[in-house]
Amino acid sequence: MRTILLNRAILLLLFASASQIAFAASTNGESDNNPLYSAPGMGTQGQDVLETPMESMPEAENKMVMAFDSEVITFKAGDSQLTEDAKVTINGLVDRLKVQGSLGTAKLVVWSDAEMPMQGQLAKKDKDLAQARARTLEKYLKEQTSISQVRVFDMTHRKHWVGRMYRRAQKDIDATFSRKGKRPLSQAEFKVIQDQGGASKAVLIIENATSK
Repeated sequence: MRTILLNRAILLLLFASASQIAFAASTNGESDNNPLYSAPGMGTQGQDVLETPMESMPEAENKMVMAFDSEVITFKAGDSQLTEDAKVTINGLVDRLKVQGSLGTAKLVVWSDAEMPMQGQLAKKDKDLAQARARTLEKYLKEQTSISQVRVFDMTHRKHWVGRMYRRAQKDIDATFSRKGKRPLSQAEFKVIQDQGGASKAVLIIENATSK
């Protein structure tokens, strides 16, 4: 009986040793030869890997800062007062730019109910209407927003640069902007006025001071 128990013990020891040898052989084979195996803290083929938690990685910045933004204000015929829709439009423009940065100079390009003719002048009533609209807009910007600098371009005459350039041929406008020099508007701002301005309207352009 004692001999049988001793034999069983020897067999168990031999089995355990054989299992450990097989496990060690299989592990060594993976770490040395298997390119998909990597020990903790090591990359493929034993290269070091810096394990950085995803939440600690900085988020890529993908925000484009605009140099300016603009809106068109439409007036009722013969009227210089702002409608509620116009006020909402102005406030929305200001809010968009505040998100981008700080508010810069506001540029107001204002028309009466008639376009400036190629020759001659507009009637006094048209000039008075454009001036009244400009005053209304300037007052609203200074009192209801944080804008303090407002530049007005009255489109009932050609006494300023914008009035003189507005009816020029496109090739002359392009040539002007291709030359070095200081101008009251950038080429992109002037393009907005060309595309969106006109009778019974005002184009409001606000610079983003942060982009400068």
